[in-house]
Amino acid sequence: MANDEISRLLKQGVEAARAGERDRAKELLLQVTDMDSSNERAWFLLASLENDPEDKQIYLENVLFVNPNNEKAQQMLDALERSRSKSKSGGGMSNRGRLYVGAGLAIAWVIVQAVLLSAGFARRGNATATAVSIASTQTRQFENTDNAFQTSEA
Repeated sequence: MANDEISRLLKQGVEAARAGERDRAKELLLQVTDMDSSNERAWFLLASLENDPEDKQIYLENVLFVNPNNEKAQQMLDALERSRSKSKSGGGMSNRGRLYVGAGLAIAWVIVQAVLLSAGFARRGNATATAVSIASTQTRQFENTDNAFQTSEA
């Protein structure tokens, strides 16, 4: 009797997926896996319907637990892991890179201000010394931030 119920739910899940009723299909397929945790087809269909990478990974790992020789599930899991590593490494600038760019812009701004101050206020004499003092303060703040960042990474 339980096998008939599992078969019926699985069939309804497949039909719902084909009809584009993803949520209904996932609900039915999860009922199947609750009743039969070794139902390879239900796990695979769940993985195929899932958009969340973490849930998709869990479903694919369940397929491979049930059948370690399922090549399609292994290929999907490999592709998922490649896309995750690609987004981590090449998807944008790291925090350290942002820190260096931000600090570089701050230092460039201070240098420009120093040039402007020394050109415009040469008669006052203290403008260059003030600008250099500001630049060295900015550099020390950057170094302290970078050291804190390195410490938190370790």
